[in-house]
Amino acid sequence: MKYIILSLLAASLSFQLAAQVTQQKNDSVFQLVVKYLNEREAAKIYPLLNEDFQKARPLDMFIAEDKQIYAFGKMQAQFEAYKNGRNRYKAKFPDDSLSYTIGLDSSGKIASMFFLPYPDGLQRVKNDSVFQLVVNYLNAQEGDKVFSMLNEGFQKMVPLDKFTATNQKILYPRGKMQVKFEAYENGLNRYKALFSRDSLSYSIGVDPSGKIASMFFGPYFDKFKKRDQVLTNNPISTLLDKLVDSAARPYASLEVNCGLSIGILKDGKTYFYNYGETRRGNKQLPDEHTLFEIGSITKTFTATLLADAVNSGKIRLDDPVSKYLPDSVPPIQFEGVPATIRMLSNHTSGIPRDPSNMAATITNPADPSSNYDINHLYSFYKMLKLKRRPGTRFEYSNVGVATLAVILENLYQKGFEELVTEKILKPLNMTETMQFIHGKDSARVAAGYGYRGSYTGPLNDKALAGAGALRSTAADILRYAQANIACKSRALNKAIQLTHTPTWEMPKIGLGWFLEDHPAFLDEYLTHGGTTYGYRSDLIIVPKKQLAVIVLSNSNTNVLSEDQIARDIIKGIITGNL
Repeated sequence: MKYIILSLLAASLSFQLAAQVTQQKNDSVFQLVVKYLNEREAAKIYPLLNEDFQKARPLDMFIAEDKQIYAFGKMQAQFEAYKNGRNRYKAKFPDDSLSYTIGLDSSGKIASMFFLPYPDGLQRVKNDSVFQLVVNYLNAQEGDKVFSMLNEGFQKMVPLDKFTATNQKILYPRGKMQVKFEAYENGLNRYKALFSRDSLSYSIGVDPSGKIASMFFGPYFDKFKKRDQVLTNNPISTLLDKLVDSAARPYASLEVNCGLSIGILKDGKTYFYNYGETRRGNKQLPDEHTLFEIGSITKTFTATLLADAVNSGKIRLDDPVSKYLPDSVPPIQFEGVPATIRMLSNHTSGIPRDPSNMAATITNPADPSSNYDINHLYSFYKMLKLKRRPGTRFEYSNVGVATLAVILENLYQKGFEELVTEKILKPLNMTETMQFIHGKDSARVAAGYGYRGSYTGPLNDKALAGAGALRSTAADILRYAQANIACKSRALNKAIQLTHTPTWEMPKIGLGWFLEDHPAFLDEYLTHGGTTYGYRSDLIIVPKKQLAVIVLSNSNTNVLSEDQIARDIIKGIITGNL
C-alpha cells in the first residue's frame, strides 16, 4: 500500500513538472505570435505552424483569418489557464476581447491555435451598461422606466402591474442598492445587490437590440459555504474509492451544490458512486438509475444519427445545409461558399451559438426554448447573414446541431426521441435514456438547481432538441460509453466509428465528439460535457484503455467543475495503475 501511494505521488509530481515545462514553451511561442500579429506580419507566424496545421490552413487562408484579428487593433495577452497541453489567454483589444488557445507538438511547432469570442467581452459590457440604468431607476423607485427597457417577450411574460407589484413589495422596502459584479454566465451578468439589511443575487441579459431579455433576482447564496456532513455511499475503502472521494468531495461539500452521480467503466466492469441529494433537503442519495438532464452530451447522439444516415446513403456530409431546408429559406452561405452538413456537426458552419430570435419567444427564463418551434427556426434562417466563409473557423453552435437534428427528423419523418430510441437506445439496451419524462420515470428524476442553488424546473425543448434535450442515468451512459469503445451491432459500430473520425483540427473534433489528448492519459480520448439551467455533466472515454467516466450533477452553480472531477478520476486511474 505504501509503495502504491508513493508511486501515485511520484507520478503526480512528474506530471506537474511536465505540465509546467509545456506551459512555458507554449507561452514563449505565443509571445512571438502576439508580436507578429501586432506588427501585422501574419506571414511570419506561418513557419511556426507544424506540417499538419499548415495542411489544414493554407497560407492564404491563414493570412485572411489573421486579417480579421488586425481589425480589432493591437492585443495584450493575459495568461488564464493551462489545460490538456494548451495555454489559454485573454486577448485584450481596445474595444473587445477574444479567448486565444495555443499548443505545441513535441518539436516545438504550433499544433493547435484558435480564437473564440471571449465570454465577458461585448455582451458583458452591454449587460452592464443597461443594468447601471436599472439600478438608478430602481433606487429612484421609477420601475416604470425599467419596464420600458424590457423586450416584448419579457413584457408579455411579466405585465406592468405584476412588475410594479414585485418592485413595491420586495425591492423598494429594502432601500437603495449597491451592486457588485460577480460573474458572466450563459449570456447573463450576475451581481450581488447589497442593501442595508441583506443582499440579493441579481442577473440580467440583453438581446441584440439592447432590450432586457432576462432579469431576475433571488436570495444571495454564499457559494463557498460548506456542509457539516457529506451524504455519500462511497465506502472509501479501496484505492479507487479514495481516488473518487478526493475528486468529488470538494464539490459535494459545498452547500450550493446538490447531488452528484459518478459512473466508471474500467476493463468491462462498472463502478458507481453517489453524493448529496436528488432533491434539496430530502436526504435521498441519487443512484445509477437516477435521471439527469445531460445537456450537450445529446449532441453526440445527434452525431451518431447523422453518421448512420450517411452510411445508409440518406445524406452526405458535404451536402449544403440549404438542400434540406424549405425553399423559402435563402441559401446559408457566404460569398458563394455554402455551410454543409459536416459543418453543422463540427461547429464550423459560421452559424452563431444560439438563434437571435429566441428571446422574443421566452415565457419562462428557466426553460427558454420551450416555445421555440420549427417555424421560429426557419424564420431565424430567413434573417441570418453569415459573417464569414463557412468551414474557416470553429464557433460552437447549439442551433447548428439542433438544425441537423431537424433535418434528420424530416428525412426519416420521425421525431428526435423516436429516432434516438430506434437507432441507438434499443440496440444498446439503453432503457433509461429519453427526451420526455414518462409517468413511470418521474420518481427517478433528480430536481435541477441553478447557480444560486434555486430550483429551476425541467427543460422542454422543441426545435432545439438535438442540441441538448436528452435525459439519462449513470448506468445508461456507461452502456453508451461501452458502445463507443466496442459495439456489438455492426451497423451502429460503423456509425460510431465515423463519429470518431477527425473532421476539424483546432480544436480536434469528429462528428459531435471532441477528440483530445492529455499527457497523463497517454492516449487520445473522446469527451463532451453538458450544461442546462439546472444540471451539468461530463463524459470522458479513453477507448484504447477501455476506460470511461461519467459525472452527472443536478446543480449548475459553476462552483468547482464536474469536468475536473472526471479528469481527476481518469488521470488517477491511469497514472496510479488502478
